[in-house]
Amino acid sequence: MNATEILRLREKPLFEIAVQKDGFKIHNEADSNDNGFYELDKINHLDFEKRRINWFVSISSFIVDLFSESGTGGIFRERNQLKLHYKNAEKRIILDDCNLKIAELAIQKIKRRAR
Repeated sequence: MNATEILRLREKPLFEIAVQKDGFKIHNEADSNDNGFYELDKINHLDFEKRRINWFVSISSFIVDLFSESGTGGIFRERNQLKLHYKNAEKRIILDDCNLKIAELAIQKIKRRAR
């Protein structure tokens, strides 16, 4: 498969990942900082993280709230995100309102090409 395969994760605002032979291109109309071409040979790690509770931050906020009575204590959730180490720097791409099955499929296709 040498052709570019475009996977649409979200319609509005548009979010697409174009998987190519030597990398992948992200087009995210919600956050232009995510846009760009990522070369496979410069990716150290690529992973998909599903929404989860950040227990450390949640517990810390309850403790601070207990002593300060600030009313800021609460449960803090991490968002769905594509996490990659690219050129030895960590980048997180938020996947709000994206089709998560297609996101997982995109990650699988990219990882297969990276082998």
